[in-house]
Amino acid sequence: MRKATKLSIFVVLLAAIGGGWYYNAQHSKSTSTNAASKGKDKPAIVTFAVVKAVPFTSTLNLSGTVTPISQVEVRPQITGMVKVVHVQEGSMVKKGQLLFTLDNSEEATNRDKLAAQLAKDQATLADARRSLNRQIELAKQQFVSQSAVDTARSTLDEAAATVKADQAALAGSHVSLDYYRITAPADGRIGQINVHPGSLIQPSSTNPMTTLTQLSPIQVAFNVPETRLNDLHQAWQQAKSQSAELHVNASTAPKPSIGKLVFLDTTVDSTSGSLKAKAEFDNTDQRFWPGAQVPVSLDLSSQANTPVVPAEAVQTGPESTFLYVVGADKKAKALPVKVIEIRDGIAALSGVTPGTMVVKDGGQNVRPGGFVQEAKKRKEGAASGRSTVKAGSNE
Repeated sequence: MRKATKLSIFVVLLAAIGGGWYYNAQHSKSTSTNAASKGKDKPAIVTFAVVKAVPFTSTLNLSGTVTPISQVEVRPQITGMVKVVHVQEGSMVKKGQLLFTLDNSEEATNRDKLAAQLAKDQATLADARRSLNRQIELAKQQFVSQSAVDTARSTLDEAAATVKADQAALAGSHVSLDYYRITAPADGRIGQINVHPGSLIQPSSTNPMTTLTQLSPIQVAFNVPETRLNDLHQAWQQAKSQSAELHVNASTAPKPSIGKLVFLDTTVDSTSGSLKAKAEFDNTDQRFWPGAQVPVSLDLSSQANTPVVPAEAVQTGPESTFLYVVGADKKAKALPVKVIEIRDGIAALSGVTPGTMVVKDGGQNVRPGGFVQEAKKRKEGAASGRSTVKAGSNE
């Protein structure tokens, strides 16, 4: 009897415990559901900004490398010995200026021999011409036959051909002598000189005698991202249609230099996604040195009323950039836009109307179609000691 009583009490207690657990579980589930439902409708706290319309010039800022228009390796065309070095390393030279003289003793002797042979054969030619004239006069008086005249004419022709051959040989010798005088092929600056008087040089040498680099004018090469290629091409074509030049600015000390765009390559590099371009600068003051890195910028287009917003208002999605536009119902809607340029914390856009209210800060907490609420300003003397300015204000 006592065992039955104890078993009944145990069953009652077990039922009570189970019922309490089920009640608590259902109550917690109901509370969580209600909280989630309330949180779903709770607006995201953000700051707002108004899209403004301002004059804006689209500028392309890139890094360029100074490259000479002409850089020539000075090499000999014949094997010989350096006799005189007429220039110094780093000196500026003009086109045609004498750089090196090689020992030409042997070729000069050969030239003198050819000149003497020419003089001899010219004398023979003169004698043959006189002989022909005599034979013609004798033939008129019938003292000699026509065959004698023909023979004299053949002798004259042979002597004339010999003189021409001598003249060609002498001219060739003068050309060969020019190889012993190495002159500057263009204006430029002499680089390191690798030979000295007495050095034996030959065309197949690994190192050139020196290098000659043109410094004025000079070019700056840079790579244009393919995303800005159409803008650059349109700006260049517009400048050409107006018989003008597309100016390129290079940041050099003590003041920027202004050049002109002279080259756009024909193929975009698929690896880097960019196109090679070159700008030309006068460089008479030699600010640019080959191989140096210089920042360059190009003004592509100017618009009087370009929509702009703080850069932090621009959101990046999987397919495009967009803004969260806030309507009168305080709901946020994603509006796809195109970013023209971001400069000094301001983003220039297309695809949005000036005067539109957008989310500036807190966009990461916003969902499309969700409610938003602007964060309240903190009053002076608040615990943080700072004040928050509404987005889009002029403060």
